[in-house]
Amino acid sequence: MHSVLPSSTTGFDERMPLTEEEATHVLECIDSAWSRACFFLPHGALQALVDGTSWLVLSALRCFDNFMNIVGVVFVAIAIVLISAIVYAWYHVLAPYLFATCSTTGFVAHAIVAHWLLVNIAFNYIMVVRTSPGAVVAPQVNSSSHPDYLSIYQSIAGVP
Repeated sequence: MHSVLPSSTTGFDERMPLTEEEATHVLECIDSAWSRACFFLPHGALQALVDGTSWLVLSALRCFDNFMNIVGVVFVAIAIVLISAIVYAWYHVLAPYLFATCSTTGFVAHAIVAHWLLVNIAFNYIMVVRTSPGAVVAPQVNSSSHPDYLSIYQSIAGVP
């Protein structure tokens, strides 16, 4: 049996891999413990518990998705109202004040910068709202360009 305690000479945790016999023994112990735990449950109770739990999780995720769709629309409306309030305040409060107190060149420069910022904010917000969040797509790899990657991906995915 290999020691899993730190070596006193190096100070590092030198873990040795399990031998085949030790790995088989560990798997047999896990299988035995699982069988003993399932012995006390009525037939099919464990599967029903797992199915019920997954149904509960999926239902919670579906409710959360619907909630986020509704909240997303509310947040878009709030953003539009806030941006509109800023534009209204600029035209009805700040522009008359600047026109009365600044030179014509200062007022025009301020108006150009303010409108440039407004156009950028509006454009970026519209693009954020219109852009899809996307989805995870399985990589399309051919075996001739990446043979090692393809074999690893197939072994993980269980594809022959």
